[in-house]
Amino acid sequence: MITEFIVCGNHSFSTVEQEKFKIIIDKGFPNRRSLTRKTLMSRVSTNAENIRKNVKEELISTKVKHVCATADCWSVFKKSYIGITAHWFDFETLDRKSAALACRRIKGRHTYDTLAKILNDVFCEYGILNKIINVVTDNGSNFVKAFR
Repeated sequence: MITEFIVCGNHSFSTVEQEKFKIIIDKGFPNRRSLTRKTLMSRVSTNAENIRKNVKEELISTKVKHVCATADCWSVFKKSYIGITAHWFDFETLDRKSAALACRRIKGRHTYDTLAKILNDVFCEYGILNKIINVVTDNGSNFVKAFR
């Protein structure tokens, strides 16, 4: 429950080390001990890895035939990043599904060849290279060239 509170509330991991937070946990849950930052970080990493594994398994399955992706890159404080998401249908329930596949730092300039390599690597990592039917991006020349 504390892990969900920290992650979903976008709180810093150091919250669990604050004295007032520990008092709240002690009063609300007298038979429980508060998490340490190290334990919290371990749980977040484990949960993230489990989610990543489940998304990979679902995307690789034969139930998913087509995947649409989105990609965007940006710079902040002289550092560049790329974000990639995937979108598909569950053909049994016709529910739309989405997942964030990557948010990675781009070293150097975000040129078309760098973007193409990162996109290819992410799609291969999730086993969807041959299932991608469309990638939605902004109309930046680097993305246009990357898909040529």
